[in-house]
Amino acid sequence: MFMWEFASPKSMVFGEGALEYLREIEGKKALIITDKVIRGLSFAEMVARYLKEAGLVVEIFDEVEAEPS
Repeated sequence: MFMWEFASPKSMVFGEGALEYLREIEGKKALIITDKVIRGLSFAEMVARYLKEAGLVVEIFDEVEAEPS
């Protein structure tokens, strides 16, 4: 059994309308961390586009590798 903990002083937004909400995020920079498969499906670029519309400088890091099994 695995235990996971995620602690953050910020809020998490998910569900219907969450992607469009990215246009309203305040900030300066965003780093999208993903893998090549998700980037190849253009999901990362879609998220980046919404963040850029909010005025953020966006970088995409797509070198994440799945855990070997």
